[in-house]
Amino acid sequence: MAARGISLHIGVNHPDPKLFRELRPLRACENDAHAMEALAREQRFDTRWTLTGEAATEPQAKEKIRDAAGLVGSDGLFLLTFSGHGSRVADQDGDEGDGYDETWCLFDGELVDDDLFRLWGEFPRGARIVVLSDSCHSGTVIRTGERKDGAAARDRAPVLRGGQRREMPEARCRPPGVGRRFADGTVAEVGASVLLLSAALDSQTAADGPRYGAFTGALLEAWDGGGFTGTYGDLQARIYQGVRRRRLTQEPGLERAGVRNDDFEAQRPFTIEPPPAGIVRHG
Repeated sequence: MAARGISLHIGVNHPDPKLFRELRPLRACENDAHAMEALAREQRFDTRWTLTGEAATEPQAKEKIRDAAGLVGSDGLFLLTFSGHGSRVADQDGDEGDGYDETWCLFDGELVDDDLFRLWGEFPRGARIVVLSDSCHSGTVIRTGERKDGAAARDRAPVLRGGQRREMPEARCRPPGVGRRFADGTVAEVGASVLLLSAALDSQTAADGPRYGAFTGALLEAWDGGGFTGTYGDLQARIYQGVRRRRLTQEPGLERAGVRNDDFEAQRPFTIEPPPAGIVRHG
């Protein structure tokens, strides 16, 4: 049986103004969601959901992610894209070095990174998850957490500076996060491999645009209608270049969570078929 490709695309131009009085309306987020759904369709994802505007609620987003977890299988690919306001709230678990949890602002409330991490734990072992977050404060929104053994981070995600790829400096590196125990005593164990392409560091804002957000626009340019042939790291580097050509200071990044899968990371982005068996490393 062929591997399954399932995608969910969320775009919120303006969360409920009764709940988010301080947030200005955005222009491009719902366009971003539809553009990424079109990309998924071209890549032959067989199940695609799009939630925009008032339909993009926290219960609906969680329900669709759980549906994907039950459908994708151990060799499939789940693509989750979000475009909208991102925010930060005080960390309640003591697991964030900067004291903040990162969030997505859905129409009716905020989806916190801890909740996303719990949801990854519902996916079968071996599944691949790609998250694209065109939002402020999105650098670690997949909730990378600490290692179960508490070991220091040894992995590095690529970043482009001054036209040259190099490894992330220590202060920017996060442990992949295979397991997390939360303050309420619950535990999330992630057996899937999760990659995040983010629009900005946790401390940065991300730019809107007249048609697409700056991150999504740069991604679509790099993707070149399907002409792109590099890896996820190469795509991140191209997006970084595209954002910098727009003279913006936000820094698109690449993060991982769950089980490290080097072969997955080396695939052409959004490839549904699993990579050949090779090196798969925990954390």
